[in-house]
Amino acid sequence: MNAVQELAEEQNKKAPPQEWDEPIGFDEDKLPNFDSGIFPAWIKDYVDSVAESTQTPKDAAGIAAISILSTILSRKFEVNVIGDWVETLNTYSVMALGSANRKSSVFKNFIGPVMEYEQEQAETLSIEVAKQQDWLRAKQRRIEKLEKDFAKDNDKKILEEIYSVREEIEAEEIMYIPSFITADATPEKIADLMAKNNEKIAVLSAEGAEAFQMMAGRYTKDKASNIDIYLKGHSADNVSIDRMGRESIKLHNPTLTIGLFVQPSVIKDIPDTFQERGLTQRFLYSFPRSKVGYREIEPKQVDPFVKEVFHNNMNKLLRIEAETPRQLTFDEEASRYEVYLRTEIEEMLKDEDLPDSFQGWIGKLAGQIIRIAGLLHVAEYVGKEIPSEINTDTLQRANVLREYFIQHAMKAHGVMGVNEDEETAKYLLNVIQRQQSETVEYRAIQELTNRKFKTSQDFKETLFQLEDRGFIKMDKVGRKTVYHVHPKIVNNEM
Repeated sequence: MNAVQELAEEQNKKAPPQEWDEPIGFDEDKLPNFDSGIFPAWIKDYVDSVAESTQTPKDAAGIAAISILSTILSRKFEVNVIGDWVETLNTYSVMALGSANRKSSVFKNFIGPVMEYEQEQAETLSIEVAKQQDWLRAKQRRIEKLEKDFAKDNDKKILEEIYSVREEIEAEEIMYIPSFITADATPEKIADLMAKNNEKIAVLSAEGAEAFQMMAGRYTKDKASNIDIYLKGHSADNVSIDRMGRESIKLHNPTLTIGLFVQPSVIKDIPDTFQERGLTQRFLYSFPRSKVGYREIEPKQVDPFVKEVFHNNMNKLLRIEAETPRQLTFDEEASRYEVYLRTEIEEMLKDEDLPDSFQGWIGKLAGQIIRIAGLLHVAEYVGKEIPSEINTDTLQRANVLREYFIQHAMKAHGVMGVNEDEETAKYLLNVIQRQQSETVEYRAIQELTNRKFKTSQDFKETLFQLEDRGFIKMDKVGRKTVYHVHPKIVNNEM
């Protein structure tokens, strides 16, 4: 026992016991948890098993599951809600967790089946693609020779043969090795990949800061953001990209999936341009509570049977063929429920105090839920004939996530560019909590955190904030300043 603890113990013998009110927590303590029960059993079991084995919140695995379903099923299915209102099945999501949270481990568990299928397709098609490339090169060399001959002789028959060979090339459907996932490609590269992959691609990354940097124009000379492909890739709108010295890229119904795991600071640093142009309003957000410091040392590993079922079913979804998206609709009861859903969301939009950016996000919420319902519907019938109508149960399960995404989006739109003080206070509270002591000394905590705080005044003001929230209480033990720590913090109950 050190001197401060001895003094504190001595004083506690004379003083009455500390009386504590319930501390005022930070946002993530109030945020709802992800309900894996929305998924069909084969996905739920895998989400739960991955979360257990990696000792990560279920939110991470749940968001990854939505992203990977979107990667596979976009442009294979879409939901015709009513009239000409059609929702594609691609989603944009971002999950924020600090470092050392095993984000990469979660990610690998979900992208595995897609990467294996991609490699299998590459091995199967590589010979055919090589043959076609040889044929195209031979035809191009033939054109070059004919052009030289025509330049000498000006023979119309040679010119006709040139036209004929060019028509052969243009009529040939170019084969490509399929690519489903990229991590940090430039906007132009994303468009190029989509042009070669049935106008779809997924940007998935466990280190998503790189992807946001690309959106912000990391490799453009003037550093201006080029986010058209991201804006239009969400709603499948026409995209045309002109390229100097190269053929333009034209996409008619591009469907882009984005699934990023990032650190919270990345969301705070998102450029204002993204909000102004509506990009941030297209994302689903998740801010799980970190388990770091409270993880089981020897958790259960992913159940082999559960993993096998997941991989087999994902492989079945990957092998669904569709030249054009197959339209899904709602049955009569689900249609009524969908109207009820939109009515409730419309009521939310009457709140004039909502920030413009968040109001824009709410305006897209019904469409987001419908997209998730479409993904759940197809996943429910994997390996079977997929009904064309989505039922009420499926739409209701998708709607279970409504409040989850609303609360996390409110957090996101509050974090973007604001509230450094709160993040610093949470950092200091974590340092105090790691001491696992009912009393901590001012000087000891200051020494542990001196790299974080520029001045002693900053340190003191952060302590004041924790005291105002009821986490700690200042006291004097002799000439030393100490802080009593709330029992819930000492006992890891918060």
